Amino acid sequence: MIAAAKAKPGELSIGYGGNGTAMHLTAALFNQMGGVSTTLVPYRGSGPVTADVVAGHIPLGITDGPSAMGQIKGGAVKPIAVSSLQRTPSLPDVPTFDELGLKGYESIGWYGVIAPAGTPPDIVATLNQAFVETLKEPEVIERIRSVGAEPAPMTPAQFSAFIRNETAKWAEVIKVSGTRAD
Repeated sequence: MIAAAKAKPGELSIGYGGNGTAMHLTAALFNQMGGVSTTLVPYRGSGPVTADVVAGHIPLGITDGPSAMGQIKGGAVKPIAVSSLQRTPSLPDVPTFDELGLKGYESIGWYGVIAPAGTPPDIVATLNQAFVETLKEPEVIERIRSVGAEPAPMTPAQFSAFIRNETAKWAEVIKVSGTRAD
């Protein structure tokens, strides 16, 4: 998600939560897909980015839901867009980058459960079924959404394909941008 403060004329910089982080890659992807060259400003985490957007020290920040949700709900920052392909239920009035014209732009944080190679398929299936059922429980969905995230249960095959696609996508962003971790 990108949140905004008042920008000075002629200046466009984006704060993000540290070199080599997902937020850094999100900013690099924005520059690449948008054909722009904004100044990318590293911070030590999303919280400080949000704080500096609120204080007006930086015009734009790429942050995560938990770091910004309180400031968004309180009106201290204005979310410009979410980086998922679909609008998020926690911010239903905030458009996606895709909706704003940056077609296909997607950068999402995600978590998953993996098992060692060679784990028997029946064990994997049993564990997956338990996680999928849990992620469909209304109280679990609400808890996840309350921090600006969205549950996305998948089959093991879907998750494997997702990981392969994400790895290839971000490897290309890193290669093109020359991104390096600190």
